[in-house]
Amino acid sequence: MLKLLQAHLLRRCSLLVAAMLFGASSTTYADTGSTTPSVPPSNSSIAGASQPTDELVSKFTTFAGSTINAQALVNGLRNDAPVTLQATTPMNPDATFTPPTKAMGFGNINIALSLAKAELASQGITQPTPSQIQTALLGGPLTTPSGTTNLPGVLTLRSEGNGWGEIAHALGTKLGDVVRSDKAQRPDKDAGLAQSSKPERAERVEHPERLDRPARPERPERPERAERPERPDRHARR
Repeated sequence: MLKLLQAHLLRRCSLLVAAMLFGASSTTYADTGSTTPSVPPSNSSIAGASQPTDELVSKFTTFAGSTINAQALVNGLRNDAPVTLQATTPMNPDATFTPPTKAMGFGNINIALSLAKAELASQGITQPTPSQIQTALLGGPLTTPSGTTNLPGVLTLRSEGNGWGEIAHALGTKLGDVVRSDKAQRPDKDAGLAQSSKPERAERVEHPERLDRPARPERPERPERAERPERPDRHARR
């Protein structure tokens, strides 16, 4: 009887120890098998890249004739890819060209398109066709009502290693004038509100003339002090 009781107790102890060992191994397995959940990449870089693109597209939509054409210009110059400009009227054909420059930054794209816009405006063209935009960027003959002019091409000059100041000089303008004119013509953020002019500064009120201070009267001369009579001799009084 005693042997059976000892065997039963030993068996229960063995089961308890086995259960404890199994629980510890399960916890260790769960800890080692866990992985840190992956964090999705932030979209801040994507948003930061698209913002300058959207600004340039909005800025040159009127010049390009449509939003699609402006997107084609910005993306083509940015990625060194072919550009296709769609005609806005059936009389004007589409234009497809490959920029001769390498991939350009947003600042260079802004200057290149601003110079092309200014050059066409100097020829009396404010709403150019796709072929006229191509001529301004790549160069070639440009026909206007006043005649035919051979343009050097903004991007062609840039691909030859010329700086923007040299390119502006070759186009007969100054880079500073183009940049200042571009800033002056930039539309207001709120399109529905007219740009408020700065109130004129009120003219400074002149102070009235200061009255002359009356002359101080001359101080009368101090009368001379009377001479003190001489004291009689002390011995003479005796």
